[in-house]
Amino acid sequence: MDKDNNSIYTVLTEEIKKENSSTIKAKLLYILSNKALDEAEKKCDIEDIAIKHKYDLLYRDIDNKINEIINSDQPVSISQEDKAKYNISDDDKEITEIKDYWTKALINCGYFTCNPRDCEILKYLRDMKIKFEESNRNITVEFTFDENPYFSNEKIKKMYEINKDTDILIKEKGSKIHWKKKLKDKRKNRESFFDIFKSDYETTDEEVNFIRDDFFMNHLGYYLNIIEFEEEGDDDEE
Repeated sequence: MDKDNNSIYTVLTEEIKKENSSTIKAKLLYILSNKALDEAEKKCDIEDIAIKHKYDLLYRDIDNKINEIINSDQPVSISQEDKAKYNISDDDKEITEIKDYWTKALINCGYFTCNPRDCEILKYLRDMKIKFEESNRNITVEFTFDENPYFSNEKIKKMYEINKDTDILIKEKGSKIHWKKKLKDKRKNRESFFDIFKSDYETTDEEVNFIRDDFFMNHLGYYLNIIEFEEEGDDDEE
């Protein structure tokens, strides 16, 4: 247990002090300070992060395929059973892109602040991708926009650098958005989704965890608006 950085260590030591029996107190302190347990916990954490990264790369490949389907005007192959279940006709030749997929998913998720202006801008969001590095859990989220009257960027990105041993955010950087002058002044003093790209924006570990481990796992549910983000600790009472 990291005694310097883990506040639970202090809580445990205070609780042990309350024990009446010196023998039991000594045993509890031995358990708390056992270096073998400490090393096993650290090894478990390291292996856990490695396993998560292995599946990050798998999810990345799956998500790339999903993006191809969303943005393609080609049909997809599904079973006759599903065609019957969902009333899909073989005669229907209309194949279209899901142009509003990422827009709806992002707005519906409820994690980010999206004011009315943001919702108008996000209508131009064409694609959203998460990119994992091969050797660690660093991620870059890339947003691709159609040409729009709000800013000139085609792509804007948010990079999150993660400590490879602790899985904790150590650095982040957002793209500079080139706002068109006629709209720039209208955006002052209002919370916005696009604040996350500002250099003075305070990014949290929760934001990284939400994007990496929640949003890109559950975007279909957010698109269909059947699930919503729950803040950490929401079900502690349960």
